[in-house]
Amino acid sequence: MNFQELVFSRTSTRAFTGSAIPAEHIRLILEAGLRAPNACNLQSWHLYCVLGKEKVAALTDAVCHQKWIANAAFVVVITEDTNALSQRFGKEAADRFAAQDSGAAAENMLLMATELGYGGCFVGAFDPENCRAFVNAPTERTPVLLLPVGVPSAPVVLRDRKPFDETVTFIGEMPEVSAPTIEEKPFELQCASLPGAVFDDLNLESVSFHNINMSGAKFDDINLGGATFGNINLSDSSFGGLCMNRARFGCVELNGAGFENVELDEVVFKNCSMRGAKLENVDITGMTVNGKPIGE
Repeated sequence: MNFQELVFSRTSTRAFTGSAIPAEHIRLILEAGLRAPNACNLQSWHLYCVLGKEKVAALTDAVCHQKWIANAAFVVVITEDTNALSQRFGKEAADRFAAQDSGAAAENMLLMATELGYGGCFVGAFDPENCRAFVNAPTERTPVLLLPVGVPSAPVVLRDRKPFDETVTFIGEMPEVSAPTIEEKPFELQCASLPGAVFDDLNLESVSFHNINMSGAKFDDINLGGATFGNINLSDSSFGGLCMNRARFGCVELNGAGFENVELDEVVFKNCSMRGAKLENVDITGMTVNGKPIGE
């Protein structure tokens, strides 16, 4: 999803399956937090990542007693060390800046979790001292926020927000300038395995496919007009409702494939093996095989 979709799809998740999350995804989520804006790049935060069913359940019992957290895949404990900020700005400003830093880091992590298909939630109701003891944090690091993250057990419905005009006040005049057109970079997917994937309502105009294995795939209501395919294995695939006007195929295996309601007007087949192929209810007017007309 693009960033706009990501922001408007994030929501607080408080019900998890208890399933584990891959280590590389956990690291991505944590690194997203560390890339958040922070005062003077002093990075007043320190993150403790509590992992595993036993540890997460123990944290829940010792720190916050909110049972739903026990099913999270992991919990990030965000702590603040305001010493460097205090020396530079004074304690009052340091406390304010550190709170901003932690909130930004937490939101970054939630957005990355959402991007990866997970859910999470801010938790501020917990015992800071018990939390400090649980993660063995030094006294200068104060726990300020818990961030449980896990696999949602069910889709979470977005909750309504107050009307825009009630929550935003403009001071000054809005500029009468047209928004610039944002050119999106072409989507690229390489070296991926997508077993069981489902694609609906896609616009794949001018895309390129190379070295694709689609054995057993199913295609319905597809427009491939003018498309070019090379080195594609479509064994045992089925196609329904295809338009392939001016399409070009090279080095394609279609063993066991089935085609229904397909337009192949003026298609050219070269160096093809069609042994055992069956044509039923087909209009072959003008068709030639090896230069000889058979559709007279």
